[in-house]
Amino acid sequence: GDKLDVSLTPDEGYGDFDPARVRTIPKSEFPARMRNPKPGTMLQIEEDGHWRVWRVEKVEADTITFDGNHELAGQDLHFSVEILGIR
Repeated sequence: GDKLDVSLTPDEGYGDFDPARVRTIPKSEFPARMRNPKPGTMLQIEEDGHWRVWRVEKVEADTITFDGNHELAGQDLHFSVEILGIR
């Protein structure tokens, strides 16, 4: 029945928002089948030998803007916790 409010800074949560993780790439660099993704679509893109998840932010006539930050990056997080049972 204990209750607790917890707050986390970005450093304790998903990190600071990194503008360098937002990139606009020409559609011509993608296969034809991948040139019109819907905003919000998550794609795995290989970068420096590692697979990373990127979110489609914006699709324009000739470019696609991707964001490699976690959706909660840069935000303070607040949780209200209540213990309902112990196993």
